Amino acid sequence: HNHYIDADLKESMAFYTAGIVLLTLVVNGTTVSVVYHKLQVYPVNKLQQHYVKQSCARVQDEFEQWVTGALLREGWLFHSEFGPFDLPTLQRCCPDFRNVTFSTDGQPTLRPKPTNITKNLKD
Repeated sequence: HNHYIDADLKESMAFYTAGIVLLTLVVNGTTVSVVYHKLQVYPVNKLQQHYVKQSCARVQDEFEQWVTGALLREGWLFHSEFGPFDLPTLQRCCPDFRNVTFSTDGQPTLRPKPTNITKNLKD
Protein backbone atom coordinates (compact mmCIF):
# COMPACT_ATOMS: atom_id res chain seq x y z
CA HIS A 1 0.00 0.00 0.00
CA ASN A 2 2.00 2.84 -1.34
CA HIS A 3 0.45 6.20 -0.50
CA TYR A 4 2.30 7.88 -3.39
CA ILE A 5 0.25 5.99 -6.01
CA ASP A 6 -3.22 7.35 -6.77
CA ALA A 7 -6.16 5.06 -5.81
CA ASP A 8 -7.65 5.27 -9.32
CA LEU A 9 -4.32 4.23 -10.83
CA LYS A 10 -4.15 1.25 -8.43
CA GLU A 11 -7.62 0.14 -9.45
CA SER A 12 -6.81 0.50 -13.15
CA MET A 13 -3.59 -1.50 -12.78
CA ALA A 14 -5.39 -4.27 -10.91
CA PHE A 15 -8.20 -4.34 -13.49
CA TYR A 16 -5.86 -4.54 -16.49
CA THR A 17 -3.59 -7.09 -14.81
CA ALA A 18 -6.57 -9.32 -13.99
CA GLY A 19 -7.88 -8.94 -17.56
CA ILE A 20 -4.55 -9.91 -19.10
CA VAL A 21 -4.24 -12.93 -16.80
CA LEU A 22 -7.82 -14.04 -17.54
CA LEU A 23 -7.46 -13.67 -21.31
CA THR A 24 -4.12 -15.50 -21.25
CA LEU A 25 -5.66 -18.41 -19.36
CA VAL A 26 -8.73 -18.56 -21.59
CA VAL A 27 -6.83 -18.34 -24.87
CA ASN A 28 -4.10 -20.77 -23.85
CA GLY A 29 -6.54 -23.14 -22.17
CA THR A 30 -8.82 -23.41 -25.17
CA THR A 31 -6.17 -23.60 -27.87
CA VAL A 32 -3.37 -25.72 -26.40
CA SER A 33 -5.12 -29.05 -27.04
CA VAL A 34 -5.85 -28.07 -30.66
CA VAL A 35 -2.24 -27.00 -31.22
CA TYR A 36 -0.85 -30.19 -29.64
CA HIS A 37 -3.26 -32.26 -31.72
CA LYS A 38 -2.26 -30.55 -34.98
CA LEU A 39 1.46 -30.72 -34.23
CA GLN A 40 1.20 -34.33 -33.02
CA VAL A 41 3.56 -33.56 -30.16
CA TYR A 42 2.71 -36.77 -28.33
CA PRO A 43 2.42 -40.04 -30.24
CA VAL A 44 -0.54 -42.36 -29.65
CA ASN A 45 0.14 -44.44 -26.55
CA LYS A 46 -0.87 -48.06 -27.20
CA LEU A 47 -0.47 -48.97 -23.53
CA GLN A 48 -2.91 -46.24 -22.53
CA GLN A 49 -5.39 -47.52 -25.12
CA HIS A 50 -5.03 -51.01 -23.66
CA TYR A 51 -5.76 -49.70 -20.15
CA VAL A 52 -8.78 -47.74 -21.38
CA LYS A 53 -10.18 -50.84 -23.10
CA GLN A 54 -9.53 -52.93 -20.01
CA SER A 55 -11.21 -50.34 -17.76
CA CYS A 56 -14.22 -50.11 -20.07
CA ALA A 57 -14.57 -53.90 -20.01
CA ARG A 58 -14.55 -53.81 -16.21
CA VAL A 59 -17.24 -51.15 -16.21
CA GLN A 60 -19.34 -53.30 -18.52
CA ASP A 61 -18.81 -56.38 -16.33
CA GLU A 62 -19.88 -54.49 -13.20
CA PHE A 63 -22.91 -53.09 -15.00
CA GLU A 64 -23.97 -56.56 -16.12
CA GLN A 65 -23.50 -57.95 -12.60
CA TRP A 66 -25.57 -55.11 -11.20
CA VAL A 67 -28.31 -55.54 -13.79
CA THR A 68 -28.59 -59.27 -13.31
CA GLY A 69 -28.22 -59.06 -9.53
CA ALA A 70 -30.98 -59.44 -6.97
CA LEU A 71 -30.83 -55.75 -6.06
CA LEU A 72 -32.13 -54.71 -9.44
CA ARG A 73 -34.64 -57.54 -9.81
CA GLU A 74 -36.06 -57.35 -6.30
CA GLY A 75 -35.26 -53.84 -5.11
CA TRP A 76 -38.24 -51.61 -4.31
CA LEU A 77 -36.83 -48.75 -6.35
CA PHE A 78 -37.03 -50.66 -9.61
CA HIS A 79 -40.61 -51.87 -9.29
CA SER A 80 -43.52 -49.67 -10.13
CA GLU A 81 -47.24 -49.85 -10.63
CA PHE A 82 -46.49 -50.88 -14.24
CA GLY A 83 -44.77 -54.09 -13.18
CA PRO A 84 -41.20 -55.25 -12.63
CA PHE A 85 -38.12 -53.72 -14.14
CA ASP A 86 -37.74 -54.09 -17.92
CA LEU A 87 -34.19 -55.41 -18.46
CA PRO A 88 -34.19 -55.42 -22.30
CA THR A 89 -35.14 -51.75 -22.37
CA LEU A 90 -32.26 -50.85 -20.07
CA GLN A 91 -29.83 -52.86 -22.16
CA ARG A 92 -31.00 -51.07 -25.33
CA CYS A 93 -30.52 -47.66 -23.71
CA CYS A 94 -27.07 -48.21 -22.19
CA PRO A 95 -23.91 -48.40 -24.29
CA ASP A 96 -21.79 -51.53 -24.39
CA PHE A 97 -18.45 -50.37 -23.05
CA ARG A 98 -16.67 -53.33 -24.60
CA ASN A 99 -17.24 -51.69 -28.01
CA VAL A 100 -14.82 -48.84 -27.33
CA THR A 101 -12.70 -47.93 -30.35
CA PHE A 102 -9.98 -45.38 -30.90
CA SER A 103 -9.64 -42.75 -33.59
CA THR A 104 -6.37 -42.27 -35.44
CA ASP A 105 -5.31 -39.67 -32.90
CA GLY A 106 -6.02 -42.02 -29.98
CA GLN A 107 -9.34 -40.60 -28.76
CA PRO A 108 -11.72 -43.24 -27.39
CA THR A 109 -15.24 -43.43 -28.80
CA LEU A 110 -18.17 -45.73 -28.20
CA ARG A 111 -19.97 -47.14 -31.19
CA PRO A 112 -23.70 -46.70 -30.63
CA LYS A 113 -25.93 -49.72 -30.55
CA PRO A 114 -28.15 -50.06 -33.59
CA THR A 115 -31.63 -49.22 -32.42
CA ASN A 116 -34.92 -48.57 -34.09
CA ILE A 117 -36.19 -45.42 -32.39
CA THR A 118 -39.68 -45.63 -33.82
CA LYS A 119 -40.00 -49.19 -32.53
CA ASN A 120 -38.81 -48.08 -29.08
CA LEU A 121 -41.31 -45.23 -29.03
CA LYS A 122 -44.18 -47.59 -29.88
CA ASP A 123 -43.23 -49.95 -27.01
